[in-house]
Amino acid sequence: MRFDWKFLLFSVLIAGLLTSCKYEEGPILSLQSRVKRVAGDWDVAYSTNSNGDENTDTYEDLKFSFREDYTAKAEVMTSFGSVDFLGTWDFGQDDTRFKLEDLELPVGLVGFDEEFDIIRLTQDEFWLRDPQDTLRVFHLEAIEIE
Repeated sequence: MRFDWKFLLFSVLIAGLLTSCKYEEGPILSLQSRVKRVAGDWDVAYSTNSNGDENTDTYEDLKFSFREDYTAKAEVMTSFGSVDFLGTWDFGQDDTRFKLEDLELPVGLVGFDEEFDIIRLTQDEFWLRDPQDTLRVFHLEAIEIE
């Protein structure tokens, strides 16, 4: 009986791929880095509050922009125009956490930090859950650039 190195290599590769998924909802495999998947413009497509009730409408005027240089912007549309909160983002705890840090108005007011568990991270979907309140979730959807 001859030992088949190709079969062994294929088996190890498949086992590595199946165990490499860091996020509950996937993907199992991505050809893009985590940073490239986060980088982009995002809308809140779905969210729930701490009671588990959907509250997506609360965030309909909010857009996020994350860049590869780890800068972040939360843009809120108001009747007076848009208000931008600027800060930074990063990964934490084995790349399974997403941190928004120092988001504040450019004049230095109203700063806040948030940290979330990453549930799903694809090129088009970015799902987050509050680790302190697991009923509070956000599903972000990539904004198509026209």
